[in-house]
Amino acid sequence: MAEDKTPDDKTPDDEIDLVSELEAQKERLAKNRFYNPELDQGDNTPQWTYGIIAALEVVPWIAAAVSLVYLAMLFIG
Repeated sequence: MAEDKTPDDKTPDDEIDLVSELEAQKERLAKNRFYNPELDQGDNTPQWTYGIIAALEVVPWIAAAVSLVYLAMLFIG
């Protein structure tokens, strides 16, 4: 049975295995069309949810602009 290796017991082959595993993970993520490496900070939230959140943050500004136009029409017209 294989023993658990301590950091002192690790060999260069173990490091190569870890690097190749990380590269394989990056390749899998690159195939995901919603993955943006610039936004990846360990958060497992799908990237498309950030688009929805951004759109919802704009809604109050649109409502304020519409209200100002309506008030301007009341005073002018």
